[in-house]
Amino acid sequence: MSDLYGQLLSKTLFPAFEAARGRPTVPLLRYLAETQMWSPGQLRELQTGLLRRLLRHAYRHTTYYRRVMDERGLRAEDIMSPADLAKLPLLDRPTLRATMIDRTANAPPTAVIRKVTSGSSGQPVEVLYNAESRHWRDAIRMRGYGWGGYQLGNRTLHYWGFVPMSTTTWWKRSKVIVDRLFKRDLFIDCTPRGEEALMHVVEQIREFKPQSIIAYASGAGALARFVNDRGLRDWDNIPVLTGAEGLLPHDRVEIDKAFGAAFDTYGCREVMLMASECEAHDGLHTSMENMIV
Repeated sequence: MSDLYGQLLSKTLFPAFEAARGRPTVPLLRYLAETQMWSPGQLRELQTGLLRRLLRHAYRHTTYYRRVMDERGLRAEDIMSPADLAKLPLLDRPTLRATMIDRTANAPPTAVIRKVTSGSSGQPVEVLYNAESRHWRDAIRMRGYGWGGYQLGNRTLHYWGFVPMSTTTWWKRSKVIVDRLFKRDLFIDCTPRGEEALMHVVEQIREFKPQSIIAYASGAGALARFVNDRGLRDWDNIPVLTGAEGLLPHDRVEIDKAFGAAFDTYGCREVMLMASECEAHDGLHTSMENMIV
């Protein structure tokens, strides 16, 4: 339940701020609130139409997909379901690197964001995004976290991997600090897991009184065991949204006892949030409106 500031932020300040920046995040959230009630058949039909549109754009504006589709005699109209993606070749890592320019559209919308994968395979890959993709990613994340009890404006503890802000410019650091204060986000590095570090997190929870926690799955599990083993819990239920790693059954049990219900999520750096758990705790819902899994 959001307090007065949370209500003000989610219903007035944030919509006004996003509109002033020309971002369609709030309309996308309204749209997603409708489509999440659609049947699987309706969502697959939506996916098929969007996939055809994407392939038309790729054929017209990228040399790579024009060549690939011509070699297979494939047209966008041949796509009758998401399963027809199998008619296209898999985009393996070497091809991904070698065809960056050929796969980049020569017409708007242009790429404005560059990200690099974590390199867990030993070979990081650069990925380009346009602004529309960023807006979709933000809206999908907010909806998915919402299924786990998160609301914009909640005091939220992010027990996550830590990237030193000293590596960025003064202007970017200032923007990050203001954004976190505005949204009431507290970030704590989950890497140190000694007794002193974990006790510090407990003290921050008592002082900050988070209304939701977003955490690395293993970090949340370690913190929960620390709380349970020492009988430190003196707070009401706090929903915990886990990610970055698989949520192991024994960690879920510890989190449920130390904080409240745990909600698993799945994502990756390339596309961010892909699937989220709701209060039914019966698997994860994939984000079918903007990706095919």
